[in-house]
Amino acid sequence: MKILILGLGSIGKRHIEIIKKLNENSEFYALRSSKPSPSLKNITNLYSWKEVESHDFYFSIISSPSEFHFDQIKKVSKLEIPVFVEKPLCVSKKQLDNLNKKNTSPLLYVALNMRFHPLIGYLKDYLKNSNHKINEVNAYCGSYLPKWRLEDHKKTYSSSKNLGGGVHLDLIHEPDYLIYLFGYPKKIYKNTRRVSNITNDSCDFANYIFDYNDFSAQITLNYFRIDKKRVLEIVTDKSTIEIDFVKGTIIDLVKKNIILKLDGDLMSESYYEQMKFWIKSIDEKDLSINNLLDSKKLLESIL
Repeated sequence: MKILILGLGSIGKRHIEIIKKLNENSEFYALRSSKPSPSLKNITNLYSWKEVESHDFYFSIISSPSEFHFDQIKKVSKLEIPVFVEKPLCVSKKQLDNLNKKNTSPLLYVALNMRFHPLIGYLKDYLKNSNHKINEVNAYCGSYLPKWRLEDHKKTYSSSKNLGGGVHLDLIHEPDYLIYLFGYPKKIYKNTRRVSNITNDSCDFANYIFDYNDFSAQITLNYFRIDKKRVLEIVTDKSTIEIDFVKGTIIDLVKKNIILKLDGDLMSESYYEQMKFWIKSIDEKDLSINNLLDSKKLLESIL
C-alpha cells in the first residue's frame, strides 16, 4: 500500500516504522517543502501537488507542525483518501468552525494514542467491573519543555502561540482519555496561562475542571516541571486508585497493593495499537473513535 506523508519529523518517522512492522510491503512518499530535501531510506520525495495527484494512495499521514494541519487536511481531503492527522486537529476556534464533512475526508482520524495505552485499557475494564462509586478524579501531567524538545525548545512550535503551541494542545491527551473513560462532562471550567519564561508566548499551564453528574475531574498540565510526573488518581467510596504512566503501575493506595505493573515501552505500544486500529478502520470503512466529530468536540472543550 502507498502512503503519503506530510511532515517527516520524529513523529512522522515513528509512524513509518510502525507501519513497516504491520505491512512490510508498504511504500512511503513524502511531500517535501523545499528542493532538494535529504533522501531517506525507502521514502520517495515528492515536490509538487501534481506529483502527489499522480499516485493512488491508500491513506495520508499529516505529522507536520500543528499550525499547518488545517490547510493540509483540506488539501489532502480533496484526494478522497483516508487522513490520519496528528493531534491537535487544528489550533483555533475559527479553524475548527471551518472544518466540516464537506471539506474533509469521510475517514479522518486524529491521533490520540493514550486511548490505546495498556494502563488506560486495563483501567476502563477495571472500573466497568467494579462497584466503586467515583467521588473525585485528578489527572496530572507535568514535564519540562527544554528536556522534552531536544533542540532549542524556544524555536519549536510548542513555545509560540501563533504556531499552534501551548501545553493545552501538546498535552491534549489528558482531557481526551478522561472523555474516553467517563464520557463528556456536563460543564467545563478552564484556566490557561503563561506563568514562567519557558515559552515565548504560548501557555505553559492549563487547568480544567470537568463537571460530571456525580463527581468532578480536575486536569492540570504544565511545561515547567523538571521532575516529570504523569498520573491519574481516582478517589472512590472504597479506595484511591493511582495510575502512574511513568512507572507503569496501577496501585490501590488504601490497601497499599499493586493492582497492575507493566514493563517495557508502554507508550510505543500505544502508538502501535493505534496504527493497527487505524488500518483496520480503513479496511472496514468504519471509524468509531477520534473521528472528525469526536475531535471537534474535544477541541471545543479545551480551547
